[in-house]
Amino acid sequence: MGGIWAIARHTFFESLRTKFAIVTLALEILALSTFPFILTGDGTLAGRTRTYLAYSLSITTALLALCMIFLSTYVVASDVRKKMIFTVVTKPLSRWQYILGRWVGLVLLGTMLVAGCGAAIYAGASYLHSQTPINQKDRRIVETEIFTARQRVSPDPIDIEPFVRRRIERLQQSGQFAEVLEEFKGKVGGDEIKARDLMLREIRKQISVSLQSVRPGQILVRNFSGIHVAGSDIRSDGVVDARGEGNLQFSPEKRIRVMDMLVRVKASLIGRLIYKGPVRVNNVIGQVMQRRSESFVVRFFGGDANNPAIADVKKGDKVALTIEPVIQLSYKIKIAPGQGGAAGRVLKSIWQLQNPDPQRPSGYPLPARPQEDPVQMASTMTVPASVVDGRGKTRVLYQNANHPDFGVPKAISVQILNDDMSILFRRGGFDANFLRGLLLLLLLLAFLAALGVFTGSFLSFPVACLVCCAVLPFGFMGGFLSDAVSLPSHPNAPVDWSIWLGHYILRGMRVVLPDFSSTSPTDSLVDGMYISWSTVGQAALMTLAVRAMLLMLLAFWVFHKRELARVQV
Repeated sequence: MGGIWAIARHTFFESLRTKFAIVTLALEILALSTFPFILTGDGTLAGRTRTYLAYSLSITTALLALCMIFLSTYVVASDVRKKMIFTVVTKPLSRWQYILGRWVGLVLLGTMLVAGCGAAIYAGASYLHSQTPINQKDRRIVETEIFTARQRVSPDPIDIEPFVRRRIERLQQSGQFAEVLEEFKGKVGGDEIKARDLMLREIRKQISVSLQSVRPGQILVRNFSGIHVAGSDIRSDGVVDARGEGNLQFSPEKRIRVMDMLVRVKASLIGRLIYKGPVRVNNVIGQVMQRRSESFVVRFFGGDANNPAIADVKKGDKVALTIEPVIQLSYKIKIAPGQGGAAGRVLKSIWQLQNPDPQRPSGYPLPARPQEDPVQMASTMTVPASVVDGRGKTRVLYQNANHPDFGVPKAISVQILNDDMSILFRRGGFDANFLRGLLLLLLLLAFLAALGVFTGSFLSFPVACLVCCAVLPFGFMGGFLSDAVSLPSHPNAPVDWSIWLGHYILRGMRVVLPDFSSTSPTDSLVDGMYISWSTVGQAALMTLAVRAMLLMLLAFWVFHKRELARVQV
């Protein structure tokens, strides 16, 4: 081990003496320090922060990857070219120890580069986090969708098989089954088995689309499981400074009573409140409409506004406050086909999340309160975690309010696909999540170091560097390239020979190369999504313990067989 560590230490300082790593790190830190001031995004603080994280992480990944390729191919190939390898092989040091020491030294260098760039990115993100948002919604997005670590849960799968069986039974009873089957036989060359499979796939597709479509006034129900609520209730008190009552008019026939209350609290509690998030006042749930330095405005709707615990409160009274942990509902609403253009449309909807536990029923928000959502754009609703039962389950109800009863001139049918709806819940903070993201980046550099040492063990520096740069895009664009050369799902569909060849070549390369796009931390950190330790562990196992070690074993074998000098007679 002493020999390996000596080579690793020599590699680390040799790489620093080349000035390439130092210059790369300096330029990277200089660029990262200016990004928070020149990147504007969409003008909001959330947009600036997301743009900064996306650009800084992407550029850091690209530059450090190229730096590691350059240095890893250089250290071995240059030793052979400059004949410095002769002074190494004459010492009591095996060739495999030399190769392993080179790789360990490069990994240490990569750790330094990742730590330096990571510190610069974190400093820029912290600066943006301290800036003033343009409004309360902007602050909510920054706190709950960026500087956090959330996990996403999709709706429970829809069981469509009973609907498929009923559709088949209706076709058989009406005498249309044989006719429809003949049509599908014509598409598959008369093969009845393939025709039945194709017909069932088409029926399942049609039913799946219909079960994700909502007519005006209709209610869509989705169940969610596997939600783990983090945190506990925060209890405090406040003093009522003002209150006011009124009505919200949703249509000529539909109004709902509301009551606003200005509550003065400790300044430390304001940071715990979320704009448009829930808060309990005297155990009556309301919605935070505005946050100030030492007070906030909470709004109560419908029956809650008439609750004596709220209705009897006067200015100067002391009230009990409860801030619950929250979860978020993310969704995207589309206009169903045949409903006209969607440009500039705003859709009205009524949402309610319910606790399915009959012993602890609760729901939020009130079903009579519609809201407006932009069409085909992701929207987020923050709700109390009390809607989740002890088994991690909740029920989501959506009512299509796009009909004249809610002031909409024309009834509109909509679609909410299962892929466009999810529950997000907090699993941790930004700091730990950012650290796990940097570990994923370090794993990428460790693999590239192994790749560079392997190619440098039998190729000259320019050729080895070219080979590594040529294969790098296959790791970053593996998913895109797989879609481009994917084989058709239908077994009898014609396939061009170039697509067939490219498909199997890419499959072979993806066995050797990690899928850098799936393990990249950029998207997760930009969207505030949780990077689990299991994700890091799996990436370490496949990228480091399997693929990188395979390259190192090949490098050991190649370098052991390589003739470093020819005997002259």
